[in-house]
Amino acid sequence: MLGLFFVSLLAYPFLGFLVRPITIFFHELGHALPALYYDRNASVEIFVGSYGDEDDSFWFKIGRLKIWFCWNLFARGGLCRPEAELTLDQKITVVTCGPVASFVVAVVCITLFVSDYSSTGSLLMGVFLISAIHDLFYNLGREVIIEYDNGARLYSDAYQLRQYRSIKEAQANI
Repeated sequence: MLGLFFVSLLAYPFLGFLVRPITIFFHELGHALPALYYDRNASVEIFVGSYGDEDDSFWFKIGRLKIWFCWNLFARGGLCRPEAELTLDQKITVVTCGPVASFVVAVVCITLFVSDYSSTGSLLMGVFLISAIHDLFYNLGREVIIEYDNGARLYSDAYQLRQYRSIKEAQANI
Protein backbone atom coordinates (compact mmCIF):
# COMPACT_ATOMS: atom_id res chain seq x y z
CA MET A 1 0.00 0.00 0.00
CA LEU A 2 2.83 2.39 0.87
CA GLY A 3 4.46 1.60 -2.47
CA LEU A 4 1.23 2.52 -4.25
CA PHE A 5 1.20 5.83 -2.39
CA PHE A 6 4.72 6.74 -3.53
CA VAL A 7 4.11 5.63 -7.12
CA SER A 8 0.87 7.68 -7.11
CA LEU A 9 2.75 10.67 -5.73
CA LEU A 10 5.23 10.42 -8.61
CA ALA A 11 2.41 9.96 -11.14
CA TYR A 12 0.30 12.85 -9.82
CA PRO A 13 1.91 15.58 -11.99
CA PHE A 14 1.18 13.46 -15.08
CA LEU A 15 -2.21 11.93 -14.21
CA GLY A 16 -3.64 14.52 -11.84
CA PHE A 17 -5.64 16.20 -14.60
CA LEU A 18 -7.69 12.99 -14.92
CA VAL A 19 -8.83 12.98 -11.31
CA ARG A 20 -8.97 16.70 -10.47
CA PRO A 21 -12.54 17.10 -11.79
CA ILE A 22 -13.61 14.15 -9.62
CA THR A 23 -11.88 15.62 -6.56
CA ILE A 24 -13.47 19.01 -7.24
CA PHE A 25 -16.90 17.39 -7.67
CA PHE A 26 -16.73 15.66 -4.28
CA HIS A 27 -15.32 18.80 -2.67
CA GLU A 28 -18.22 20.93 -3.91
CA LEU A 29 -20.74 18.20 -3.11
CA GLY A 30 -19.29 18.20 0.40
CA HIS A 31 -20.27 21.86 0.69
CA ALA A 32 -23.68 21.33 -0.94
CA LEU A 33 -25.05 18.40 1.07
CA PRO A 34 -24.94 20.07 4.50
CA ALA A 35 -26.43 23.26 2.99
CA LEU A 36 -29.29 21.22 1.52
CA TYR A 37 -29.75 19.49 4.87
CA TYR A 38 -29.82 22.71 6.91
CA ASP A 39 -32.43 24.42 4.75
CA ARG A 40 -34.92 21.92 3.35
CA ASN A 41 -36.49 24.50 1.02
CA ALA A 42 -33.45 26.18 -0.50
CA SER A 43 -31.55 25.02 -3.56
CA VAL A 44 -27.80 24.78 -4.14
CA GLU A 45 -25.70 25.12 -7.29
CA ILE A 46 -22.26 23.60 -7.64
CA PHE A 47 -19.78 24.25 -10.42
CA VAL A 48 -17.04 21.81 -11.39
CA GLY A 49 -14.22 23.21 -13.50
CA SER A 50 -15.15 26.88 -13.18
CA TYR A 51 -15.96 29.61 -10.69
CA GLY A 52 -19.52 30.11 -11.88
CA ASP A 53 -19.23 30.02 -15.68
CA GLU A 54 -22.66 29.03 -16.98
CA ASP A 55 -21.94 29.79 -20.65
CA ASP A 56 -19.30 27.14 -21.31
CA SER A 57 -20.92 24.53 -19.08
CA PHE A 58 -23.64 21.93 -19.15
CA TRP A 59 -25.80 21.15 -16.17
CA PHE A 60 -28.27 18.74 -14.69
CA LYS A 61 -30.49 18.87 -11.67
CA ILE A 62 -31.14 16.37 -8.90
CA GLY A 63 -33.91 17.67 -6.68
CA ARG A 64 -32.75 20.98 -5.23
CA LEU A 65 -29.14 20.46 -6.38
CA LYS A 66 -28.05 21.90 -9.74
CA ILE A 67 -24.65 20.70 -10.96
CA TRP A 68 -22.71 22.61 -13.63
CA PHE A 69 -19.78 20.94 -15.42
CA CYS A 70 -17.18 22.81 -17.40
CA TRP A 71 -14.99 19.93 -18.51
CA ASN A 72 -11.48 20.77 -19.45
CA LEU A 73 -8.22 18.92 -18.97
CA PHE A 74 -6.99 21.38 -16.39
CA ALA A 75 -10.01 22.08 -14.19
CA ARG A 76 -9.67 25.50 -12.60
CA GLY A 77 -11.58 24.73 -9.49
CA GLY A 78 -15.12 24.77 -8.32
CA LEU A 79 -17.79 26.72 -6.56
CA CYS A 80 -20.74 25.99 -4.32
CA ARG A 81 -23.54 28.55 -4.25
CA PRO A 82 -26.13 27.77 -1.58
CA GLU A 83 -29.37 29.72 -1.59
CA ALA A 84 -29.97 28.91 2.08
CA GLU A 85 -29.84 31.34 4.97
CA LEU A 86 -27.47 29.64 7.38
CA THR A 87 -26.39 30.31 10.94
CA LEU A 88 -22.73 30.98 11.65
CA ASP A 89 -22.15 27.45 12.95
CA GLN A 90 -23.89 25.99 9.89
CA LYS A 91 -21.68 28.10 7.59
CA ILE A 92 -18.58 26.79 9.37
CA THR A 93 -19.80 23.21 8.86
CA VAL A 94 -20.64 23.79 5.18
CA VAL A 95 -17.23 25.34 4.46
CA THR A 96 -15.29 22.66 6.34
CA CYS A 97 -17.15 19.75 4.75
CA GLY A 98 -15.90 20.54 1.22
CA PRO A 99 -12.21 19.65 1.53
CA VAL A 100 -12.94 16.95 4.10
CA ALA A 101 -15.50 15.26 1.81
CA SER A 102 -13.13 14.74 -1.12
CA PHE A 103 -10.52 13.29 1.24
CA VAL A 104 -13.00 10.93 2.92
CA VAL A 105 -14.36 9.72 -0.44
CA ALA A 106 -10.82 9.05 -1.70
CA VAL A 107 -9.90 7.09 1.44
CA VAL A 108 -13.11 5.05 1.22
CA CYS A 109 -12.56 4.36 -2.50
CA ILE A 110 -8.98 3.26 -2.09
CA THR A 111 -9.93 1.09 0.90
CA LEU A 112 -12.89 -0.61 -0.79
CA PHE A 113 -11.81 -0.85 -4.40
CA VAL A 114 -8.05 -1.37 -4.40
CA SER A 115 -7.09 -5.01 -4.04
CA ASP A 116 -4.37 -5.37 -6.65
CA TYR A 117 -1.79 -2.66 -6.01
CA SER A 118 -0.20 -3.06 -9.42
CA SER A 119 -3.24 -2.31 -11.60
CA THR A 120 -3.94 0.89 -13.52
CA GLY A 121 -7.16 1.37 -11.55
CA SER A 122 -5.21 1.22 -8.32
CA LEU A 123 -2.77 3.81 -9.62
CA LEU A 124 -5.65 6.14 -10.55
CA MET A 125 -7.21 5.59 -7.10
CA GLY A 126 -3.84 6.44 -5.56
CA VAL A 127 -3.63 9.59 -7.67
CA PHE A 128 -7.19 10.43 -6.55
CA LEU A 129 -6.06 10.08 -2.93
CA ILE A 130 -3.05 12.36 -3.57
CA SER A 131 -5.37 14.87 -5.26
CA ALA A 132 -7.74 14.76 -2.26
CA ILE A 133 -4.86 15.24 0.20
CA HIS A 134 -3.65 18.18 -1.88
CA ASP A 135 -7.21 19.56 -1.92
CA LEU A 136 -7.56 19.21 1.85
CA PHE A 137 -4.36 21.04 2.75
CA TYR A 138 -4.50 23.54 -0.11
CA ASN A 139 -8.07 24.67 0.60
CA LEU A 140 -7.79 24.74 4.37
CA GLY A 141 -4.31 26.24 4.34
CA ARG A 142 -4.46 29.15 1.93
CA GLU A 143 -6.38 32.33 2.48
CA VAL A 144 -6.97 33.96 -0.89
CA ILE A 145 -9.58 35.95 -2.75
CA ILE A 146 -10.53 34.57 -6.16
CA GLU A 147 -12.63 36.34 -8.77
CA TYR A 148 -15.77 34.63 -10.08
CA ASP A 149 -16.13 34.38 -13.82
CA ASN A 150 -18.62 37.28 -13.56
CA GLY A 151 -16.15 39.50 -11.65
CA ALA A 152 -17.57 39.02 -8.14
CA ARG A 153 -15.23 37.90 -5.37
CA LEU A 154 -14.91 34.37 -4.04
CA TYR A 155 -13.13 33.64 -0.78
CA SER A 156 -11.18 30.43 -0.26
CA ASP A 157 -12.37 27.97 2.37
CA ALA A 158 -9.55 28.95 4.74
CA TYR A 159 -10.34 32.66 4.28
CA GLN A 160 -14.03 32.08 5.03
CA LEU A 161 -13.24 29.98 8.11
CA ARG A 162 -10.96 32.73 9.44
CA GLN A 163 -13.72 35.30 8.88
CA TYR A 164 -16.28 33.11 10.65
CA ARG A 165 -13.89 32.46 13.54
CA SER A 166 -13.36 36.22 13.95
CA ILE A 167 -17.10 36.82 13.98
CA LYS A 168 -17.60 34.02 16.51
CA GLU A 169 -14.86 35.44 18.78
CA ALA A 170 -16.37 38.92 18.53
CA GLN A 171 -19.80 37.55 19.44
CA ALA A 172 -18.31 35.71 22.44
CA ASN A 173 -16.76 38.97 23.72
CA ILE A 174 -20.06 40.87 23.68
